[in-house]
Amino acid sequence: MSELLEVRDVSRTYVSRGVRIPVLRGVRFSISPGERVGLIGLSGAGKSTLARILLGLEKPDSGEVLLEGKPLAGWRRDNPGAMSVVFQNYSDSVNPMWTVRDIVLEPLAILGRAGEANAGAMLQAVGLPGHFADRYPHELSGGQLQRVAIARALAAHPRLVVFDEAVSSLDVSVQAEILELLRRLAEKGLGWLFISHDLQAVVSVCTRVLFLDRGEIVEDIAVDELASARSDCARELLGAVMPFQSEAGGAFGNDSKEKDE
Repeated sequence: MSELLEVRDVSRTYVSRGVRIPVLRGVRFSISPGERVGLIGLSGAGKSTLARILLGLEKPDSGEVLLEGKPLAGWRRDNPGAMSVVFQNYSDSVNPMWTVRDIVLEPLAILGRAGEANAGAMLQAVGLPGHFADRYPHELSGGQLQRVAIARALAAHPRLVVFDEAVSSLDVSVQAEILELLRRLAEKGLGWLFISHDLQAVVSVCTRVLFLDRGEIVEDIAVDELASARSDCARELLGAVMPFQSEAGGAFGNDSKEKDE
């Protein structure tokens, strides 16, 4: 079986005032059908650029993105609705003049399939009352509106969802609710790439983690093996939030090497 997503040696460089700024350098990874992979990196690591390339909003300078063995553009043309996205800014990603029903059914309307769906049932699937379908965005809280965005992303039954910092703008308690929702959705076999700067969020909803540092994947590791991570980037992020132990028995990130300030 083909991988669901393959990123092969993707590089991207921007030019600012005549200066070339490499943002992605030979990025390579894959996601199997139904696999939940996290991508984490500090600000400026290249996460947003990679997300835009995966969504077809930007082209790489070199390398390629394949979906089920086919180039991205052709695959999306042949498989409408099979990839979707949930963005960070839930308020800007919806039309404030539309009802929640219109927002949730938007992908199906584009595909000419709106008549086959029940918006109320789709809202219930993400933990909202079905009667919210008649409300408008300004009548919902941030967490409720992000659930609406997730319902919309799932409307066309995609095989891959890209979550681009989808919980980072929510309050901590609301983040926890959304992450619990995603854990429940994972039981349905949905595959995703969860992009975030929050390692704890990534670990809670993913089975594998990619660490992106200065445009390169420096670690690709299963969640249950994080204590054996070797890259400086992974060790720094892990040491900041988790009391992992190194194989030598010392505190993770505090053994033989001082952390750079």
